[in-house]
Parts: sequence; structure tokens; C-alpha cells
Amino acid sequence: MTTATDGADELKSLFDPDMAAAMARMVEIVEEKGLTPPPPNPDPIYVRERMEDERAWWNEDLPEMAEGLETNIPGPGGDLRLRILYPEGDRPMRTIVFYHGGGWVIGSLETHHRAMRCLAIRSGCAIVAVDYRLAPEARYPGPLEDC
Repeated sequence: MTTATDGADELKSLFDPDMAAAMARMVEIVEEKGLTPPPPNPDPIYVRERMEDERAWWNEDLPEMAEGLETNIPGPGGDLRLRILYPEGDRPMRTIVFYHGGGWVIGSLETHHRAMRCLAIRSGCAIVAVDYRLAPEARYPGPLEDC
């Protein structure tokens, strides 16, 4: 019988070693938590919570930043939370505005926190991440307008 771990081993030959290790760890988390495959057409809240659980380990032992701060700005549907990350380097510096993945429905600043820090370090740019509203609670074009 083939297990999810066997499938993870196959991934190691297809991807960058760091990405393969991350994908293998996600398979382990699913097995450790006894998570079953999501049901057809799962509720967005369920999928968001599951993604937060599956990605929590990514935020352990985060790369260091010169500075990080959280603030709010007025948005079209209310205040928007921003996370601003500065790598080492002279300021002012180039800036990347980062919108987390998740198809406008799932994902958060937390699920993509490590990716933002790595992007800041590798690019030498400040990262301004926008915590935009999510669908279906915020219908189109709400999330897009936030961005």
C-alpha cells in the first residue's frame, strides 16, 4: 500500500530541495493531525482554519528582519491591516506591495509570513503586505478594491 509519505518522497525528485522538504512536512502535518481530505465544496471558514493549521509550522524560527511593524490604513470597506517588513539595508529602500495567495477566499498574512520575510531578504526590498477582505463575505469587487 502506498502512503502519503511515499508520495512526498517522490516529490523530492521533482522540486527544489527546500520546496520538497516543505511539501513533505505538510504531508506529515496532515498525517499527525489526522486530517481527512476536505469535503466537496468545503465551507471557506473551514478551509481557512485548515490552511492556518497546516502552515503554522512555517512561522517557527522565522528569518530575522531589521524591523517589522503592523499598522492600519483606511480602505474602501473599512480599515486594512498592513504588515511592513524591512530587511537590513539603507533606507529609503525599494518596496514590494505583497498580496497573499488564496484566490481571494483563503490565506492570510500569517499563512504567508515566512514567504514575505524571505522575499524581503532576497530582494533587499521592504515588504508592505495587505490584509485584504476575503470572499465570500466580501463580494467582488471588494477584495480587489482593497488591493
